[in-house]
Amino acid sequence: MRIRRAPYSTRLHAARFPAARGWHTRASGPQHESACLRQRTSWAATVPFTDGANDLPPHRMIEGLPPDGIIMAVVQWVECRRVEGLRALRPPLRLDRAVRSQFPGPRGDELPLYRVRGRFPGRYNVDLWVFYGRRHPTRAQRAAARRELAGVRWPAS
Repeated sequence: MRIRRAPYSTRLHAARFPAARGWHTRASGPQHESACLRQRTSWAATVPFTDGANDLPPHRMIEGLPPDGIIMAVVQWVECRRVEGLRALRPPLRLDRAVRSQFPGPRGDELPLYRVRGRFPGRYNVDLWVFYGRRHPTRAQRAAARRELAGVRWPAS
């Protein structure tokens, strides 16, 4: 990947999941990883939150995730330099573009991670993580996750 200078904003507003029935939502405060990196994490889950707002993957939540459970996290970040190679995306994010993989930690061999990474050009980068409580999510789980994701309010910056 080639790195190129990009406009840098010191302020980053969090995406907001809708507070739909059966879902818990929250957003982390601004994270300042370095002088050139700002980041926020927004969450939606069908189970109560037991990990911190910046814990990704959320190991305790995954450990107790029931078969019908869903956990979603969207990380937004901006950097002083733009990372080349991230595909351009437009809201709403679509789960049919997710890459399925394993992740380190409890149940990482049992449950896959579904991930969508890219950038909203001129705004910020995004990294969506989705965990289902079973190796192969049901049609109802996928539909519920799509509905929740479709309702996300994406900030301009």
